[in-house]
Amino acid sequence: MILWVEPALDSVNGGTVSGGLRYNQQLREALDRLGAQTSTLSVPPPQTDDDVAHLLELIRSQQRELTPQLTVVDGLLGSRMPELFLRMDEPSAPSQVLLVHLPVAAELEAEGLGDPEAVKRERTAVQEADHVVAVSQWGAAELRRRYRRQEIAVAEPGVQVPEALSSVSVRENDDAPLSFACVATWNPLKNHRLLLEALRPLVGMNWRLVLAGPGADQEPGAGLLAQMEKHLAGHVDHRGLLSPEGVSALWPESDLLLLPSLVETYGMVVTEACSYGVPAFVASGTGAVEAASEAGLALDPRNAHAWTTALHRFLTSPELRHELNQAAQRRRHHLPTWGQAAEVILSLR
Repeated sequence: MILWVEPALDSVNGGTVSGGLRYNQQLREALDRLGAQTSTLSVPPPQTDDDVAHLLELIRSQQRELTPQLTVVDGLLGSRMPELFLRMDEPSAPSQVLLVHLPVAAELEAEGLGDPEAVKRERTAVQEADHVVAVSQWGAAELRRRYRRQEIAVAEPGVQVPEALSSVSVRENDDAPLSFACVATWNPLKNHRLLLEALRPLVGMNWRLVLAGPGADQEPGAGLLAQMEKHLAGHVDHRGLLSPEGVSALWPESDLLLLPSLVETYGMVVTEACSYGVPAFVASGTGAVEAASEAGLALDPRNAHAWTTALHRFLTSPELRHELNQAAQRRRHHLPTWGQAAEVILSLR
């Protein structure tokens, strides 16, 4: 039995399923398939000391009732509440696992914010947890560098590779526009503004930008989308929030994924695109480079000119498009699975 503690859906990402919660769900399903029963405790992030005490008692009550071998705590809770990882008096207490989707310190740094107390809490949680799991090698390296804990397990997100590849073939003499896809929540860390700046010099060329993800119905996403539709007029196709099936249906019509995030632990959307043979331009210095591997290019997320240059080359070079398409099709045969991620969790028991 594994007790899984995560934020309640309505407390994160405006009530839509975030990448982290989707990761949790997929990993639990893989654990269940392997015969490791899981029980999920979804709670709102505590705001006061009384809330923390209540959550601690709730978790301990669940542990006494279920007697799990592991308690996995999502980093959105655990990295902010090191109290969850203080050893209990009971000798039979289950191992406590901190699952870090995105280090708090890395997120604050990307936002240009300083919060020493938040970093201190995360450091204590990382150091006190029985086990720490990151979702990428980049994330594990960040935790080691920042907090000097060497024993960090890595459970990369899995990908369900379609049996029949239906990606777009490289087009040389087709009048249809090349299709760029950006699937990301409209928040500043996803860096949609860079796409506006990078694509403005290319408005005279034949391409379209498909935008999908939550947050464009409120600021700052709404204002930025309006600017993109104005300055990239005729090129923008805004799809809004798509279901997982809707995202899957997007790849056969896409030539390239764009993910210019200021910080990204991995980027499940990158490997999902790759599973259909769609390459990606991703932000250098982030975990998305790990996800894309050879099936893409890594570009400075703060240098719009570098993206303009690379996109111009993609638009004008059938050779580059063919090279990246072939790399993506090769990589799709070596993508991680959810079963492999589940085995990492099971090894901690």
